[in-house]
Amino acid sequence: AWDDSGKSSVDVPLATFFGSFERRTRYHSMFVGMEGDTFLTRFPMPFARASSISFENAGAGPLPLAVVLRVKSTGAFDAGQGYFHACWQKTTPADIGKAHPVVQSAGSGKYVGCLLSVRSADRSWWLLEGDESMRIDGQSRAVWHGTGLEDYFNGGWYFRNVLVRPLNGLLYLQPFASIQYRFHLVDAQHFDRGIDVEFERGPDNASRGWMESIGFYYLRAPEA
Repeated sequence: AWDDSGKSSVDVPLATFFGSFERRTRYHSMFVGMEGDTFLTRFPMPFARASSISFENAGAGPLPLAVVLRVKSTGAFDAGQGYFHACWQKTTPADIGKAHPVVQSAGSGKYVGCLLSVRSADRSWWLLEGDESMRIDGQSRAVWHGTGLEDYFNGGWYFRNVLVRPLNGLLYLQPFASIQYRFHLVDAQHFDRGIDVEFERGPDNASRGWMESIGFYYLRAPEA
């Protein structure tokens, strides 16, 4: 939570936030990763007065956890930098006919990327043919409309091999499942009143499968 807002602007499963969907994944991207048994994030997280971080253990036994924070003063706070937000979404084969939401937020800010896990229940790569779309400021027509899930992550033709790059990567690839990420360092999508980012569930949302995502974005004011 930022500046005593009382709202959790980041509320996500811990390992998933760093790209470890269902399994530990050791890698380095520019903004998240894992080294040894240590999760890493380098997202800038500016705030004006205060921040608070808490962890909930939903397991049956105790869990040791150590946290290291790097904090420095940057002078006067500029709300235009934005407060960091992250949201978790998971959809299942029961959601056939509906797109998978990544970020749905009101307010003013910028969308800066996501992690996405995809697993088909149809034993087909057709699920990766769903397009990504971004609707900004309440527009009925997407200002960003892609040509296929794997294209958005810079890996067309259903991917070929796992790869790790600073701003995009493919962390896992097995029939018929994949884990991928993309960050918008130089092409963040800015909005004034709100944004809706989603992935089509295969062409016409007709594919059965599981999708799980972490969406990253910044807002001028802290929100839940």
